[in-house]
Amino acid sequence: LDWDEGPDVGGPHAPYVQSERLAIYHQYLDELLEKGLAYKCYCTPEELAEMRQLQQARSLPPRYDGRCRTLTAAPEGRDYCLRLKMREVGKTVINDLIQGEVAYENALAGDPVICKTSGFPTYHFAVVVDDYLMGITHVIRAVEHLPNTQIHMQLQDALGFPRPAYAHLPIVLGADKTKLSKRHGAVSVTEYEQMGYLPEAMFNFLALIGWAPSSEQEIFPREEIIQRFTLEACSKSPAVFDLEKAEWLNGEYIKQLSGGLTNGIDQDLQTLPVRLKGLMHFVLKESRALSHFMFEKSGDKLGHRRLYRVFIQRPAILSRKNSIDNALERNPGLLTKPLRVLFQKSAHTLLVPL
Repeated sequence: LDWDEGPDVGGPHAPYVQSERLAIYHQYLDELLEKGLAYKCYCTPEELAEMRQLQQARSLPPRYDGRCRTLTAAPEGRDYCLRLKMREVGKTVINDLIQGEVAYENALAGDPVICKTSGFPTYHFAVVVDDYLMGITHVIRAVEHLPNTQIHMQLQDALGFPRPAYAHLPIVLGADKTKLSKRHGAVSVTEYEQMGYLPEAMFNFLALIGWAPSSEQEIFPREEIIQRFTLEACSKSPAVFDLEKAEWLNGEYIKQLSGGLTNGIDQDLQTLPVRLKGLMHFVLKESRALSHFMFEKSGDKLGHRRLYRVFIQRPAILSRKNSIDNALERNPGLLTKPLRVLFQKSAHTLLVPL
């Protein structure tokens, strides 16, 4: 992602770290207390646990019962948190760009904590204040946060903030149709990078999870995705993280590597190792054979191996016969024999042995 602003790149709405924004949060917390829209709660963890147990025994939904809402005298020697006074009647209606109209009964919500006993605001409060002060127009997040929107909208009303547009994306499932987790494989972008997935392929793959373009097209250049993507075209139903589709897309992008690598070899030399891993990942999948590859350090001798020169020294332009596709076409044995790719950085040359 190319951040518009944030802790890494700066911007007009700094600071971007919550611990550096405590004075800002407390300004708005004080405002709610003065308006009578928030109150101090002195309940201990033991009292709250007892409250939950009693509700469970009576088959009631767990929620704070509001016992400190009308408290007239503060218990001596007790710490307190701050709670928002939620509306007790009516409904909170959310017009979500993906999920449609969703309504929550206010009487079932309970009064949420908006500031902990430590003086640190909760997620609910901090995100509402930050979104307003940073000019956020659209809040796009997972559908698990949809119930939290009831709290956020009532906080916005209490503070006099305009409401942003909300779009809650469906959850992502693994191939076994259970919620995606670590047991389904790699969990970070860098892991997929190390496995040889190309950035363009992963961008394309991730964009298609839960988004349904109007055509059967599946391979989209980055700029086309940006132009065509709309929240309204996202599905309400859970999406599946299909690694087989990711493999296929990666293979399609690898087939296009020859021109892309040659054209960008001067500007983006540092990305070559990742792309070479992608080539090997694709070839290994096609051949179902064990193999390995390495990057030869500058100065190492190539020995007497027979090598097929795929990319010649810069700034020469590759002819068609030098492309990866043509190398595989001319030498089908490459798909069945163990491979070793040697990247001679000093000469900026990629060599594939026959």
